[in-house]
Amino acid sequence: MEDIALGTQLNEPLKGYKRIYVDNDIFSYPAGVWSKNGELRASLTPNAEISIQINYNCDVFIMGDTWSSYRTKSVEVFVNDVYNGEFTQTYPNVRTFNVLCYIIKDLKSGDVIKLYPKGLNNANVAMGFHGIDFKIKRDFLIQQGVEVYSIDHNYIKLGEPVSDQQLNQWFELYGYEDIGILLEDSTRRTVSSQKEQDVYETRSIDFNKFLGNVEIKELTDTSDNVSYDSSPFKILDDIKQINNGKFNVLVKK
Repeated sequence: MEDIALGTQLNEPLKGYKRIYVDNDIFSYPAGVWSKNGELRASLTPNAEISIQINYNCDVFIMGDTWSSYRTKSVEVFVNDVYNGEFTQTYPNVRTFNVLCYIIKDLKSGDVIKLYPKGLNNANVAMGFHGIDFKIKRDFLIQQGVEVYSIDHNYIKLGEPVSDQQLNQWFELYGYEDIGILLEDSTRRTVSSQKEQDVYETRSIDFNKFLGNVEIKELTDTSDNVSYDSSPFKILDDIKQINNGKFNVLVKK
């Protein structure tokens, strides 16, 4: 995800994101929506609730306004009724609209976000909520003939899936979110490793393209990424060397 700080003003969504304002029917809240100075927003009193229905696999930015003495000290965030964290809307003494207040990653279609304003500085005002920015999560793999390949900063053969369940598992483990990586020039390749009986096993490393400087990054309790320097490459050039360059793009969202 983009390296962006909470409290950043985003008058327009970041590239790849879309904005949904508070008048959309994915939101429900006890107070009405109103507009002031061209800014559409909902205001909530203490212990009220905003409910947000998620309809895509996506990352979400919670957008609102900030004010030093007229906004919540704390807003609690729940996903599917499980506590996720909290954020403040009391930033420096300037009122600012379209502010990134909170980030929730890897949401699934059907998830429900709930926001609960707490700890007000002023009993008559509460949370200023504008809506959400969201980025749909897509995972890409490449198929050449019957073989499926990962494009996560390398071109790695996964094999021929024996079932839809295995293919879905490969999307989860090896899918990459940006098909544009096929055209990127790079000098560093990445190989995923999975833990099997306390031993991490990587996909094959082509030592004809290996130049050293190995780094290992832990992703989860059962998977790592192994990256290393390589001669300059473009994944599309690797694709062209197989099956006369013919391929299909597989996508899951």
